[in-house]
Amino acid sequence: MAAALAPAYALEGLVEAACAGLAHRIACFRHARTGLVLHLVPGGPVTLGRRGGAVREGPVREAVVGPLLVARAPVLQAEWDLLGGEDRREHRGPDLPITGVSWRAARDWLARAGDGLRLPREAEWEHACRAGSATAFPWGDAADPAWCWWLDSAGGRPHAPEEHAGRANAFGLIDASGNVAEWCDDDLDLAMEGSAWQEWDPGKVLRGGSWDRPSSHARSAWREGAPPDRADPDVGLRPVVPVSC
Repeated sequence: MAAALAPAYALEGLVEAACAGLAHRIACFRHARTGLVLHLVPGGPVTLGRRGGAVREGPVREAVVGPLLVARAPVLQAEWDLLGGEDRREHRGPDLPITGVSWRAARDWLARAGDGLRLPREAEWEHACRAGSATAFPWGDAADPAWCWWLDSAGGRPHAPEEHAGRANAFGLIDASGNVAEWCDDDLDLAMEGSAWQEWDPGKVLRGGSWDRPSSHARSAWREGAPPDRADPDVGLRPVVPVSC
């Protein structure tokens, strides 16, 4: 795999990731052009959605996801600024996630980054966030400020992902729940959700909740959307790269 991904992606080693009784040994790669660190996430059949959850967490459905490189954390401002892009960030710091990014701006940046980087499809995002878990959050069923930045725990601002380096999910991914909401490539399909909670064009999928949203939005199955040109101050991105084993 390392030989197939070189020279765009260099193998940095293996990481042991564990969360809530789940554990994986994950290969870690670095993208030469941007410095992004990505983890090799295994594919397979996955269950999406949450039984007994809110309307925006359903319906429960089955999918098959291929193996992926998934960014360890949301794209940082330092990484974004290497290539430049349109953003409306309100909080600045090289170690903070880039925010104020529209779906279109995220896609433009990824096109410049190249090497197969793209936004995740919704099923890929939920699989990466869950890391094998079946609970509301990767660590359990209750919101926990030790694991997640949301409206009541974040102090009104985004945080450097490294603050949660010791609170990764079982794929070694940081802040998949909370901190910044993350764009997916898909349209938000209201029929899939089973509700007409939005009468206007729902736009593109957002996942993961954020520092400016309630803890419910950080649950692994929570689905919401926004128009592709909107650049909210709590929205960023976490790229993926499909791979063949």
